[in-house]
Amino acid sequence: MRHMLFLMLLIFSGQPLAIESAVGVVQKVKVFSLLPDRYNPSDQAMLAIYINELPGACGSGQKRIAIGSAHPLFDAVTSIAMVSKTTKTKVEVGYLGSCSIRSNAWDFSVIELLED
Repeated sequence: MRHMLFLMLLIFSGQPLAIESAVGVVQKVKVFSLLPDRYNPSDQAMLAIYINELPGACGSGQKRIAIGSAHPLFDAVTSIAMVSKTTKTKVEVGYLGSCSIRSNAWDFSVIELLED
């Protein structure tokens, strides 16, 4: 069923079939400004989700995905990541094979909270 969900998301999202996935427990959640060296209340937030089972993003040692606050799923992704972190429940995360949002974080595609 889980793989069917990923396939349906691929078909309807128009994304190329370059989505990778990993299953694990969220180890760390980091939220920061897109421009962290200055204060701007209109700035976009970034969410980084660290999962040990991810490969290092784009050749870095950072095992994380990133999503920006302008993404329509930002709040839902934040909630799922926090549930995984606090309850130690596994998630399956899909990510694109690119690091365009952050040079050392995979670009977010999909996340699913798994049942124990």
